[in-house]
Formats: sequence, structure tokens, C-alpha cells
Amino acid sequence: MTTATFKGKCATGLGVGPTTIYTAPGATTSQVTSLVVSNITAGAITVGVRFTDSNAAVTAYLGGKAFTLAVGEAQIVISKENWQTLETGDSLSIDGNTAASIDYVLSYTENA
Repeated sequence: MTTATFKGKCATGLGVGPTTIYTAPGATTSQVTSLVVSNITAGAITVGVRFTDSNAAVTAYLGGKAFTLAVGEAQIVISKENWQTLETGDSLSIDGNTAASIDYVLSYTENA
């Protein structure tokens, strides 16, 4: 029987990276239902969100290779309308062009 566990996490002050924000654990399939990134600086920043498929050894950008966030702006990169499935070892990472400039909020379900 599969057990679904609803989870969430957030962090503040990410920047030049990439910084891995989530990796699907062993024997687990995860559905990421929401990822919001925010600019917490006094200037515009460039942000990239990457999905890494560990089986194919491929990394692709979500929401555009590099998108700009104005001062105080946020962008929904993953939503319930375009959720992402991650298999064991797959990961999401965030990078930007400015140190300590990005907050994120992530919601997901792990199915073991």
C-alpha cells in the first residue's frame, strides 16, 4: 500500500548557486505541487529553477532558463496546474545572479 505524506519547506537568502532545494528520497515518488520564488533584494535579480532527472542524467530549466524578478516580485514556477513528478534521486535546484537574494516556498507529496 502506498502512503502519501504532504510536506513543505522554505528557505531565505539563496543566491548564486545552484543550490539543491529538494531531492526525492529512496523508494519514493514525489509530486511537487507548488514552488514560489521571491526577490528579497533592493534591485532586480535573475533566477533559474532546474529539474534534474537522475535516471537520464539530464538537467532542464523550469519557468525559463533565466527569468527576471523585479524588487519584491515573486513568481510561481510550479503550481497545481503544472506540477512535477520526481522519482528517487531526481532533484530541484535554484540559482541566481545575486548573493542572498532569493526566498522560496515548496509544497510536495512523497509517496512511499
